[in-house]
Amino acid sequence: MNAIGLGRRDYAKGVAAMLLATLFWSLSGLFMRIIPQDDVWRIAAWRSGCMSLGLLLFLLTIYGRGTLAQFRAIDRSALLGAAGFFAVGSTLYIVALSLAGTANVACLSNLTPIFAPLLARLVLGERSGPAIWIATALAIAGVFVVFGTDFGQGSAIGNALSLVVAFCFAAQTVWLRRYRDIDLVPAVCLGGLVVFVGVGLVRGGLAISWEAFGWILLMGFLQLALPLILYTRAARWVPAIQMTLIALLDVVLNPFWTWLVVDEVPAMNAIWGGLLILVGVLISVIAGRKPQASAPAPAAAIPEPVGER
Repeated sequence: MNAIGLGRRDYAKGVAAMLLATLFWSLSGLFMRIIPQDDVWRIAAWRSGCMSLGLLLFLLTIYGRGTLAQFRAIDRSALLGAAGFFAVGSTLYIVALSLAGTANVACLSNLTPIFAPLLARLVLGERSGPAIWIATALAIAGVFVVFGTDFGQGSAIGNALSLVVAFCFAAQTVWLRRYRDIDLVPAVCLGGLVVFVGVGLVRGGLAISWEAFGWILLMGFLQLALPLILYTRAARWVPAIQMTLIALLDVVLNPFWTWLVVDEVPAMNAIWGGLLILVGVLISVIAGRKPQASAPAPAAAIPEPVGER
């Protein structure tokens, strides 16, 4: 198979991984409906802690006794970026929810496609053609349609923090692309531990019920650890802007699961907005099959996990 054929095959694998990651991410709303009522900060902290546990088990399965060496060998810049953007974005998301309306936070924190192409151009040299910009405009319009008249509640600080969350997710995506030949799962694992410990110190404790812990453990493994593994793999083959656009399908899938399981019927604006997002994602995926101009990836600092590919 020639280079073009291999490139398209890798791109298809990356898109499939990103779609699966978004599918699991979108279970967050359903889990929040199921978990017994508790402090949202403690839920966020334990979710991140359980995510780190899930990622650690994955790394132990892949690397065995060499797992600790993988943590030590990560380039410091790659480690700080991947772990830092995750920790800051996850924490500020919870803070934003306490200051602004849920619709505001959900809408503004999903504006990652605004930041991703700019950061990707500056850091990676990845350029976005007209089709990608059209796809971005459609997807972002869809996000605003989904939240419709619910948008506009909350404080200016909460709204600003929601935009910072969007920036952090875009930056993390670009960072994973920059170091795509390095396994950054250990870095994300450390980022989750930072959130767990940091929230525990700020809140003065992490006491929760055993029933809540059981659901949060499942949430940390299924809704966060697994999609983050897929997300780091997708970054090897899919440009940053396409990754953030595909992730917007969370806006469509999240209400779908709550409708399917707990009979929470979505409004019509969610359906129409979802269609716009779907069209935008479809355009971006098709456009992404063409070769992208990007800077070469750095040399691998960490060997590929045994058994991959």
